[in-house]
Amino acid sequence: MTITGEFSGLSGTLQNGHIHGPAPEGQSTGVMYGFLNFMTPGADNMSGTINATIPLVDGTRGFNVPTQIEQLNSGQWYFNIHSSTFTGGEIRGQILVVPEPSTMALSALALGGLLVWRIRRKQQ
Repeated sequence: MTITGEFSGLSGTLQNGHIHGPAPEGQSTGVMYGFLNFMTPGADNMSGTINATIPLVDGTRGFNVPTQIEQLNSGQWYFNIHSSTFTGGEIRGQILVVPEPSTMALSALALGGLLVWRIRRKQQ
């Protein structure tokens, strides 16, 4: 799993960052994976970037990798960034899956082919 992003506006200094799951939006649950080691704090230590490639591991919180992927794809994971002011988490957001560029290109190609087929069919 690859995660990239930026954050800013923490009210205290950066303390930690995790991925939690499974939980529907608005509910809390335990940590699945940590990503503090993949965070680069800004000069003020109240902002920064995340650039992580995290391998999914069987047995994390009792779930095998196929189940974890199913949870991730259905929006049941969220990230949490902790600050010294809000040690339980200051920034939280549900993780949404973004298709790979090649998937989007194949989808566009299929849609274009369908459009050409439909135009030719109407002309007959």
